Amino acid sequence: MRVLVAGAGIAGLTVAHWLARGGADVVVAEQSSRLDARGYGLNLVGQCLSVLDEMGLRDMLEAQRLPVRQNRVLERDGTLVRQLDISEFNSPGSGLFIRRSALQKALAAAAGTSVDLRLNTPVRAIENTLDGVRARLGASEESFSLAIGADGIHSAVRQAVCPDAASKSLNVQYVAVTFDARFDDTEGAYTINGPGGRAATLTMVSDSEWTGLFWVRNSMEPVPAPHEARDYLTRQFSAFSWIVPEIIERIDLHRSYCGEAIQIRANRWTNGRVTIVGDAAWCLSPVAARGAAASLVGASQLANALTADRDVDAACARFEREFRPVVERAQQVAARTIEYMLPLDEGDAAMQARYLRTMSEEAIQQAMRAQFADGL
Repeated sequence: MRVLVAGAGIAGLTVAHWLARGGADVVVAEQSSRLDARGYGLNLVGQCLSVLDEMGLRDMLEAQRLPVRQNRVLERDGTLVRQLDISEFNSPGSGLFIRRSALQKALAAAAGTSVDLRLNTPVRAIENTLDGVRARLGASEESFSLAIGADGIHSAVRQAVCPDAASKSLNVQYVAVTFDARFDDTEGAYTINGPGGRAATLTMVSDSEWTGLFWVRNSMEPVPAPHEARDYLTRQFSAFSWIVPEIIERIDLHRSYCGEAIQIRANRWTNGRVTIVGDAAWCLSPVAARGAAASLVGASQLANALTADRDVDAACARFEREFRPVVERAQQVAARTIEYMLPLDEGDAAMQARYLRTMSEEAIQQAMRAQFADGL
């Protein structure tokens, strides 16, 4: 079976690895000239760790584990609300904090020479034929038995599967940044909350380098371009003091990424011999913090279904029937998370801080574990 995979992200490289391992001839077409080098942190917990084990990648990724053991929750002026012990979610066998770029490089290495990876190759057109799929890759046309769209939230392949798919905005914008800094601790993360639907999450990735995600709810401004990120954040976080203004000055604009939290709602994932997976099919939104896990698990299960059942229609139908409820629940959780993660009202923000200060340690740990009890 000859398979086209559009997109060399987490979902695309995962499904390509498993299909090639099962004997398929796999072409991965990536429109960018290089793999995504964004280095913000990911926390992998749950079933996705088993996928990495089965791919033989855990040892490689363990060596790149980020030194995150504590998360200090602060008010916008730097007042400590609570210090959270998150070591359970970054310990061998139970969780892994890594850079997104490290995961993608590991997946590319796993695919290796068994996959025909073509960079700078956009999928310009795709259509079902009587015996498979015809695709235009760059300037050439090729035939395949099956095409899988793993080309992200703005998927071109999705148009051939579900042209009426909805892109649901959660009314949250975000800016992912990298900056150089040295704080007093060496195993940290910070969450800095404020009213008005503003928050920043900072994660240490080395002795002197940090990544950050700045969240803005109900902004009246459009999503900024990367070169506009500093000015945008200065305006949106003008009520924040402590370290936030200094961080905004230090961010590397060349490595910043700006976006909107949206979810993809597609009423079908397969049409003929074209199917979609990962953010192209179900984007959970960055608010969920489970997008990488969903891509790993979903792509693995799709490949397993296709390898076990050569009837493509039956395999894709079974995959969607079993996995759709998982991602729909995760999307619902993400939408609810916004209400307490990014409170709009000053009183709601103060009440959230009081509640976190008074919770027992066991209740906090149970609440954090519940976030990952989603089948991913």
